[in-house]
Amino acid sequence: MAIHFKIFENFNLVVSRWDGIIKTDDVIPSYKKLFEDEKWKPGFNEIVDLRNAGMHELKSEDLQQINKSIENYYEGIPINVAVIAPNDLSFGMARIYEVYAYDSSECVKVFRKVHDALNWIGMKDEEIVDYIQNNAGK
Repeated sequence: MAIHFKIFENFNLVVSRWDGIIKTDDVIPSYKKLFEDEKWKPGFNEIVDLRNAGMHELKSEDLQQINKSIENYYEGIPINVAVIAPNDLSFGMARIYEVYAYDSSECVKVFRKVHDALNWIGMKDEEIVDYIQNNAGK
């Protein structure tokens, strides 16, 4: 499992691409590393790309733990998180996470299509669109 992050400072945006079998023990340390990156700032929105993620080992409790573990890093600053989840399992798991994030700093919305996620988060810049379209599974 790997989570790859690309920070677009000029857009206050992080794109995270989740690849392989996802486990809680991999997600939390990956996000802690992101939050320690000097380019990342609280308030950066995020696009989460689950197109190549295997979600079958995660449970609802794992999603709740992930939400609680990363919430403090946002320092109460609201962010938008657009999740791209085309298959039924990743879509369902992301929707469960959306419920856990309801009372947090994260406003999470789950989409099956890339363009819907980009439109919701307001990203139409060619650099970001190209990055997301061309980096699935790389």
